[in-house]
Amino acid sequence: MIGRSRIRIGAAGVIRCAMILAVLGFGHGAHAQTRVALSLYSLEEGKLAYRARRVIAAEGALQRVTTTYTTPAGSPVAKTVTEFEQQDLTPLSYELDDARTGERQRMVREGDGVRMSHKENTSAETKSDVVDLKAGSLIGDTLAPFMQRNWELLAEGNTLEFPLLVPARRDVFSFRVRRVEPEWDIAPGRMVVKMEPDTWILRLAVDPLYFTFATDPPHRLMEYRGRGVISTASGETQDLRITYVYEEGG
Repeated sequence: MIGRSRIRIGAAGVIRCAMILAVLGFGHGAHAQTRVALSLYSLEEGKLAYRARRVIAAEGALQRVTTTYTTPAGSPVAKTVTEFEQQDLTPLSYELDDARTGERQRMVREGDGVRMSHKENTSAETKSDVVDLKAGSLIGDTLAPFMQRNWELLAEGNTLEFPLLVPARRDVFSFRVRRVEPEWDIAPGRMVVKMEPDTWILRLAVDPLYFTFATDPPHRLMEYRGRGVISTASGETQDLRITYVYEEGG
């Protein structure tokens, strides 16, 4: 039976990181890389919308995730780069550049806080705000590592809470994750984690996100369903189903 415990995760919530990083080959001092091929499908239509290549690189205490998106035919779409601390997943910087719309997102540490800026399209002005960096804060590319590092808690049915930095909104919001039984069929040896805002009023406006992991260590992310990081060519938000294929040895 899935339990109902709620746990707010701070810096202490990732004390298992050294063991997980060792399993993934990302120990301190390592110059390791993992390469992943992504296929992004329209969640509504089911058609292949984009492809992407992701490189996860570790050097010393820093981890960098670079994702390059293209059309199915190979034309450039967008690129994201996230840097964060391996030990506790603290975000250090984030960049999104969309080659089609001119959208630009930035996040960078500034003192005890973070500065987030967003330029919606080529003709829009850049808006920027500084917010406090709360303990245990996450950003998009640290979500899966966070869930992997807290695998046992999620598998036991606990609900984990954390602050999420959202550069497109230039703000931080409280979210939560928990294990669920999905409404769709999944392959054997998979576990689905649902992510949603921690407040009911935001849940009225924001649809949940679903992460499917392999149950065997190191619990790789195999599928994602929900709002995409990149917009459509006309600048509209879109819901995607993303599958992940890991290169041999990656």
